[in-house]
Amino acid sequence: MNELNTMAYGLKDENVVYIDEVQRGLECEAKCISCGGALIAKKGDVKVHHFAHHNGDGESCNESVLHQLSKQIIEWECLVSTPNLEINVEGYDISDQVHKKSHIEESKVLTVESVSLELASIGFIPDVTCNALGKKLYIEIVVSNDVSEEKLEKVKLDGTPMLVIDMSDYSAMDTLDTLKQGVIYDAPRYWAYHPDHEAMKVHLENDLRFEVSILDEKIISVVSNKLGLVSKSELLKPKTNSELIVLGYNSAYGYSKKNNRDFDFSTLLVAKPIQSTGSSNYTIRSCGGYELTQIAFNEELIPELEKLRFPCLLELDVSGSFLGGRVQSMVTNFKVV
Repeated sequence: MNELNTMAYGLKDENVVYIDEVQRGLECEAKCISCGGALIAKKGDVKVHHFAHHNGDGESCNESVLHQLSKQIIEWECLVSTPNLEINVEGYDISDQVHKKSHIEESKVLTVESVSLELASIGFIPDVTCNALGKKLYIEIVVSNDVSEEKLEKVKLDGTPMLVIDMSDYSAMDTLDTLKQGVIYDAPRYWAYHPDHEAMKVHLENDLRFEVSILDEKIISVVSNKLGLVSKSELLKPKTNSELIVLGYNSAYGYSKKNNRDFDFSTLLVAKPIQSTGSSNYTIRSCGGYELTQIAFNEELIPELEKLRFPCLLELDVSGSFLGGRVQSMVTNFKVV
């Protein structure tokens, strides 16, 4: 039995009938819910009872019948459940630590009113248009094709919530009780669009941005105190470095799959004299020559750097800056020596 062109439901006297409710053969006097073609009721002793198209057509009517029945179940029962919902936002502080905020809604069963099937809206036709909790609601039944991007954009412009119910795991051969359970409760479902959820996401993002900004100020304060500075402005106060040999530069941006975030850096490759000062832990016996290091620079300097021939001797103007969550030196200007 090919379920693509068989089904357990038909129309008789404009009412939906189940295969067990009609007589065998053409005496069923039923027609296809989808295409309107004559049906024959096959009720033998071996195969599962089912309707088939009398003329052998109706290759894709099973999906269409399932789609139509699913819509009518909402109209008959006036009930539909919503999916569990979790909205997550995240942001990074200046120390590169991630922070998150979430909003969770549990699934609930809605009583729907004023149910209309295939009621045209502006530029599109929702499967079901109804009212729930005093607000208009669109319900879309998915059997094989998901909601198109074009339709979704029109829904967003309309500003009405749209709930999508995925009935692709069901068949027009299922019992009516099975289909009702699926449409109302069990079938996978999701919000294709909901203006309240969009507003909630913006609210979470604003709250998180404010919380992170407060945390950033605390981090700046701690760093400033540790460095013996009294304010952020002093921390970022410019200073002039000594003359340095600059070997070249590199400026790049892109996306890091490893860190799951964008990156952007501009650095000078500098040859610095090896430090001759020791510490409480060690004493320099001897040193000489140069060591290579990298110093970040403002990308606005690229046009001037492109004019240089490397290596060259430069006098660098450097200021403190927060990069990657740490206080680092950044070249803000230079002069050829």
